[in-house]
Amino acid sequence: MNKLLYLLTLSFYSCFLSGQEIVITDSDLQGDTTYNWTKDNTYLLDGVVFLEAGGVLNIEAGTVIRSQRFPTEDDVTVLVITRGAQINAIGTVEAPIIFTAEDDDLDRTNDVRHTDRGLWGGIIIMGRAPIIAGPDNIASLPGLENPELNRYGGSNLQDSSGQLSYVSIRHCGAGLTQNLPISGLTLAGVGSGTNLHHIEVIASGDGGIEILGGTAELKYLVAAINSDNAFEFRQGWSGKGQFWFGFQRKKSGDIGGAFAGGNTMASDLYPSPIISNATFLGSGCENNDPEERHNTIGLQFRGNLGGLFTNNIVSGYKKALEVEDFDNPSGTSRRIQDGTLSISNNIWSDFCEGNEIGGGPNGIFSIKDNFEDQEAAYLVEAFNTQGNSLTDEIGLRSICRNSQFCLNPLLNSGSPALFFGVPVDDPFFEPVTHLGAFNDQDNWMLGWTGLETYKYLGSKQQGGGKVVVDQNANCEVDSLESGFDGFI
Repeated sequence: MNKLLYLLTLSFYSCFLSGQEIVITDSDLQGDTTYNWTKDNTYLLDGVVFLEAGGVLNIEAGTVIRSQRFPTEDDVTVLVITRGAQINAIGTVEAPIIFTAEDDDLDRTNDVRHTDRGLWGGIIIMGRAPIIAGPDNIASLPGLENPELNRYGGSNLQDSSGQLSYVSIRHCGAGLTQNLPISGLTLAGVGSGTNLHHIEVIASGDGGIEILGGTAELKYLVAAINSDNAFEFRQGWSGKGQFWFGFQRKKSGDIGGAFAGGNTMASDLYPSPIISNATFLGSGCENNDPEERHNTIGLQFRGNLGGLFTNNIVSGYKKALEVEDFDNPSGTSRRIQDGTLSISNNIWSDFCEGNEIGGGPNGIFSIKDNFEDQEAAYLVEAFNTQGNSLTDEIGLRSICRNSQFCLNPLLNSGSPALFFGVPVDDPFFEPVTHLGAFNDQDNWMLGWTGLETYKYLGSKQQGGGKVVVDQNANCEVDSLESGFDGFI
């Protein structure tokens, strides 16, 4: 009898301690109300869930939020933080906050695989910061119903939508409708008062992180093994970014950074964001097929874009760079020529369809048939005079695109990229002297990312610091494999 009582008591307390699964539908989150989600429970989002104005959602470090792939009423599951609402998802290195698919058992890596994408929608945060889009600079997202809540933009540069830190968003990117996919994280009109750092989007069925206008400032971002662009912004984003890492598997993903201004015909109205210390690694050139539309360009600039893009590393795409070059006063190429768009002090390496600075057949610049300057002479001049370097020696320890503990994006200890960085004169930016997202000591992705959970990250320096063509995909240097200047 005592044994039976002990077992029943143990069973009761085990259930209590393990928490419960709480299903969250749209009716469960209201405006002007504070909600506290805690790590002792698991939350299951069901359908499109809006947190309305005045609502505050606090999420404890270590909390897991799952999402239904086939929700009860809607076509997709999405969490939407509307204008005037706030989300405070504040994780830690030891206890990140994880948004993932319904069937993802975090104690296993073979139930939902690292290549399983588009199992739910993602997170959308809408703010009141300025945008260049829509009537009176207020816009809505296509495919997202409820017009009263689907609005973003405004005039508050310092608008705050809360905080996201040490947050991993996994297996997302399903469309609002069949033809309207969304990125894992969408920031629409989000202001600089929002605290955004250490955020990962991994295995998205669409893009990684998308920014629609606003003034958001973001550090320590990861967009990995997604189906479309790693990072994307448009509609007049005029914020700041530092320490971004974009990474693609073989034969997947597209542009590293697809960056656009406001698509306005007013030549004097253009955004000037700043991005420094980013590393963009494409899916590499092994088995490159020119006819396939993936891995097309490292960085793309269009839509009357100004700004500063500096101290970055770009490698492993078909082409390095595309700058929109139409014959009009608001063309992005004009921003290059008048100095309001600066692409400076970056390292470029290993492009599948070009190895020369230029726009010709062997050039690293992507030139469309309707561009004005087919040789991109203005871009060649800017590239050469603004401290850019096209090199075979990228200086990373291990570029490995397999799930074999062998991706190590730290710089080699003797790499020139450790010392050639030019700090940005702005208090948001940490005054580091290295290029790219990492120095030679600190892999800030360790401890909290899905990229580590899925066995990509490793600490070894493969091949004595040289790049090795890993022909048998075992992430080891074998006798028949040759080293040149990295590990692919």
